[in-house]
Formats: sequence, structure tokens, C-alpha cells
Amino acid sequence: MNIVCVCVCVLIRSVFSFLSIYLSIYLSIYLSFHFYLSMHLSFHSYLSFCLFIPIYLSIYASFFLFLFIICLLINIYLSIYLSIYLSIYLSMHLSFHSYLSFCLFIPIYLSIYASFFLFLFIICLFIHIYLSIYLSIYLSIYLSIYLTCIPFPPLETWVSVRIDTVQSISSVDKKNRITAFGTPLLYKCISLPFLRL
Repeated sequence: MNIVCVCVCVLIRSVFSFLSIYLSIYLSIYLSFHFYLSMHLSFHSYLSFCLFIPIYLSIYASFFLFLFIICLLINIYLSIYLSIYLSIYLSMHLSFHSYLSFCLFIPIYLSIYASFFLFLFIICLFIHIYLSIYLSIYLSIYLSIYLTCIPFPPLETWVSVRIDTVQSISSVDKKNRITAFGTPLLYKCISLPFLRL
């Protein structure tokens, strides 16, 4: 029964470790490429709007970061539990009877030994998150400034807005209806191109 519980815990730990690795890779890819796509598909002259896109994306990506933290905590908990349980279990079954007091100190040694790797893992995790956030913000600002330096697209692709201006009202007819003569159509082109899909 104990072996079955250990195997189930090892299986659950492997699943959550895979999920944590998958979520970390997905989070880094999302924070790098999605910023690039959002900056590439944004408006040309909306630099202030483009700089606020990372806030929306960070809110959207916080769900995956929350899942990653949950999987990481479960992975750490199962790792510590399995290390302590397996050390005690193996020390009880594989050691001599008179060395029981010595074998009970194995979990302390293993916890000190594993804390070094856990410390390195936490440092690498914080460096990974810091570099992901730094590179995503730097990439978004760089691409938004770079897109503002691109020349305007052709005039045919601009948005044309028709503004009717009445210059003069000539007369009033017998039915008291106002008729306008010589009303030009002013087409004002707004300097905002279409979204390039």
C-alpha cells in the first residue's frame, strides 16, 4: 500500500512538474511574441495607446502565471514530502536495526542537500521572470517607437471621411424648404491607416 502511494505521488509530481515547465515556456513565448504581434498590428500614431497594451497582456497572462505558481508550489510540496517519506521508509527497511537512530537523521541531511538546489531553482525562476518582463517591455517600447518611424501607407488605404459643408443658401422655395446650391464635398483624410492584418 505504501509503494502504491509513493508511485501515485511520484506520478502526480511528474505531472505538475511538466505543467510548470510547460507554463513557464508558454509564458515566456507569450510575453515575447504576443507583444511583437500586438505592436506590429497596432495603429501607426498611437504610441501612447501601444504602451498600455502590456498592462492588458499582463492581466491576461497573470492567469497562466497563477497556474504556474500553483503547480510550482504543489511540485515543491510533493518533492519535500517524497524526499522525507522515502528517506524514512528506506532507512527503516534497508538499514540495520541498531542504526535506526542514525538513519532517522537522513531526512535532515537530504533536506539540507536539496535546499541548495531549491535555492538555485528559485534564483533561476526569478531571473527568468525578470528577463521575461524586461524583454517584453523593452520589445514593446522599441517596436512602438520603430513603427512610428515607418512612412505613411498610400493614400488609397487611408480612411476617408466625407464632411459636407454648406457655403451658401440661395433661396427658399414656395414650400418653405431650404435648398442648397454649390455644396462642395470635402474629403478629409485622417492620418490613421487601416489595421494591417
